[in-house]
Amino acid sequence: MVSGNFTKVPKDILDTSPVKNYADDQLLPRAPDGKGFGNGLLPPGGFVLRMDSMDPMPNSLPAGTRNTYDIAFKPGGGTLWI
Repeated sequence: MVSGNFTKVPKDILDTSPVKNYADDQLLPRAPDGKGFGNGLLPPGGFVLRMDSMDPMPNSLPAGTRNTYDIAFKPGGGTLWI
């Protein structure tokens, strides 16, 4: 499942997911949009979930995806291309 544009990452993902305990690390101050688009919304908006009918717990792969226009998976799983 692919989502984007300010979609919050689900809370019930695997503990091993890299976004389970995500922390926003800023080197420089934020530069909010002058017209207010998305101001106040923090990362990691958008995500890709790997879901399996045999496993009730979804596993999040990459996060922070915004407007994912092209996405493909290798047959049988494997490498994710965005």
